[in-house]
Amino acid sequence: MTTDNALVTLPFSVLEPGQATILEQYDEDGDGWQSEEGGIYPQLLTLKLRNDKSAVIDVIEILCHESKVPNKVGIDLGISSNAISFSACETISHLGYIVFNESDGKSRELKTIPIGRKANYVRLTLHGSHEGPQNPHKQVGIAAIRVLSQGQETKGDVPIGVDIDMPNKRVQSAASNSLPLRIKNELDPKISASVERLERLKKESAAVEDFDMAARIKQELSKVYALLIAFKESENLMKQAARDEDYVEASRLKAERDERKNAARAALTEVEQQFAVNVNAENAANLSISTIKSFTSERSLRDQKNDEDNSFHSDEEESTDSSAGRDSSSTDNSSSPRSGHSADDHPLSGVYGADELPSPEDIERDISTDLVHKVESLFGSYRAKCFFSKNWALREAALAKMTLMVPEICSSGSADVSEIFSICESSIIEDKNVQVNLSGLILLDEALLQLETTSKAPISMTPQLSRILVDLFAKMADNSKKVADSAEISLLALAHSSSVDVSYVSLLATKRVRSKEAKGGRTVRARLQFLENLSAEFGVDVAWKKIIDFAKSAKAFDHRDGSVRDAAKSLVMTLATIHGNEVFKSLEGDLAERQLRELQLGFQLVQ
Repeated sequence: MTTDNALVTLPFSVLEPGQATILEQYDEDGDGWQSEEGGIYPQLLTLKLRNDKSAVIDVIEILCHESKVPNKVGIDLGISSNAISFSACETISHLGYIVFNESDGKSRELKTIPIGRKANYVRLTLHGSHEGPQNPHKQVGIAAIRVLSQGQETKGDVPIGVDIDMPNKRVQSAASNSLPLRIKNELDPKISASVERLERLKKESAAVEDFDMAARIKQELSKVYALLIAFKESENLMKQAARDEDYVEASRLKAERDERKNAARAALTEVEQQFAVNVNAENAANLSISTIKSFTSERSLRDQKNDEDNSFHSDEEESTDSSAGRDSSSTDNSSSPRSGHSADDHPLSGVYGADELPSPEDIERDISTDLVHKVESLFGSYRAKCFFSKNWALREAALAKMTLMVPEICSSGSADVSEIFSICESSIIEDKNVQVNLSGLILLDEALLQLETTSKAPISMTPQLSRILVDLFAKMADNSKKVADSAEISLLALAHSSSVDVSYVSLLATKRVRSKEAKGGRTVRARLQFLENLSAEFGVDVAWKKIIDFAKSAKAFDHRDGSVRDAAKSLVMTLATIHGNEVFKSLEGDLAERQLRELQLGFQLVQ
């Protein structure tokens, strides 16, 4: 087996716009390029490799401005020997698009996009900007761009670049101090989110001079990295064996891959438990499109240091309260095998601000006895009181603590995961508080992750989650952008779970919208945008004909709301990129000839 070369950076020239030539010199701390105030979108940013020969571009890194953040960036590649513009290239490939998160006005978001294709022209299409007080003139800004390659010879063209000290992606036998970029880009979103949280905790610990903590995290992460590298190596070998039609070897490698993946997940979970990476209400507002568990803390490093005793605790503790007032026969978990610490520990230890919360009141008798017993048996009576409290902060804290406890509960096999789902259902669907809803979604995501980690074979939980899925689709059309965005993110994360049938998610998304909701436009637009994202994520695994039928039945192409029409057009473009001209043929007779021609012309322009 050959050894991959180190990644090199490929020098480029900026063809357009002229003001963006500053990006030719990589400076992640500089201002980079910013569009003009009140500019017209889309904005085009075209790069050309300087060696005049096409090279295999493995990765493109895009660092956006801290406040002038693009909302959606399309990526196209071109190949030409002497074209003076991108449109004159002999070969043009449309790869798709990436989405940046909204700005916090302080931090810059870096997108690392795996490419793996040959080209010497790159065109970025910036479709618009995130609006807000930080960006009053609706500008977009790119702070820095880097084009990276493995530096291998491809069909006689050898890219010339400056070496970057990047780790090799070969399997290392003991431990690896860092995870190769190529492997990191291919990780499951949930594994990637866990790795990012631990990496961030390591850096934050070093920043506040807690070097012992940083060193321990580094040491444990190195073991995880070795397992992840081994897992990806087995996967790559399996794919190669399948391409060579050596199916016996592919089958053996598949078993090896699954075994290594489970080992890596188990090790990663153990590290997270060891350092008690805190998932709390403050983090819940920063949901990422890749997974509902990718968070960025908003607290200052000084606050994190001061709160260290509250933020970093073991996942388990012993409840010190009894269930008096609900049922005299109910007992706490103090004698349960799930408890293993002294009675002096706070029942919500590990949850930020738990010590400042009031004591919960007794559980009211009109609450379902069955649900109360489930919560008490799994998490103890004190946390059950918090979960059913009238105080939303207590309910939210209880869910945060439950999330910390789930890994140990699931790994011990002492509970049916479906019982945890019923608890999630109560907090997500029935609770009227947004923060509690978000905490319920985080608990659900953790429960699914643990189910995948501990199960030897995929277990479908789609029937048990059907009510939650239906509720999330309803919330995608909520007036609150925070609620709507978190619902869409959660649905995409659920679709990625091996315990959820993506075809069922697609079926719910294409369910006919009631006429009153269809006229308003918000529900239809949300569904169309979700279906586009789902199709982009899962490709041919999503039935595109049902999606087109949904758009037709909702009259999306002729809707009075222009944003609905735009969403329908964008959806068609994405589907056509995946499935080809059949998508346009399915619209013949349903759209006016002019509309269909415009769609086809628009598609040709981006190809």
